[in-house]
Amino acid sequence: MDNNLRHNKTDKLDAYHLALLEFCAPQKLREPQPKEYHEMQNASRYFEELTKNLIVAKNQLHRNLQSTFPQIESIMATPTGKIYWTIVSLFPHAQYVLESNETRIYQELLSIPGIGKQRARYLTARLYSLAEQAYPYDSKDSITVRAIQRSYLSLVISPIITTTKNNPPTAEAIRRLPLHRCIN
Repeated sequence: MDNNLRHNKTDKLDAYHLALLEFCAPQKLREPQPKEYHEMQNASRYFEELTKNLIVAKNQLHRNLQSTFPQIESIMATPTGKIYWTIVSLFPHAQYVLESNETRIYQELLSIPGIGKQRARYLTARLYSLAEQAYPYDSKDSITVRAIQRSYLSLVISPIITTTKNNPPTAEAIRRLPLHRCIN
């Protein structure tokens, strides 16, 4: 419906025409949308925000690892997931691996849920191999190491899980979203 109004209404003339339009042809009041739909919209916005934050955290982690221990990105087939991020938080710098003995690294890897004895042995050997190849730009005391550990916290401690556990209506709304399999 064209009411001779410009797309952007920015001046007194536009305000006058809007008032005249409402006076001559009052608009029907809109029915409020159902509460569930509104909750789904809010959950969708929140999920989108969390997804953007996750992407930012992954990019920051990658950028910071390039100056402390870039080889660690090849320790697993895909440099993503809770196990990978936990390994990176334990060994954000190649020097941490080189200064530790194999038994200590093995024990730390065993403490990560999802890593068994055989895989811990393999990852220990792989970490040593990668650390010996590394030539980091930043020192192990650099603020970059702390930034890596901060990225780990934002990647692993996901607020979406907290939301679904503490707010059942939001949890149900999130489960209805197309990507609900990511948070179950």
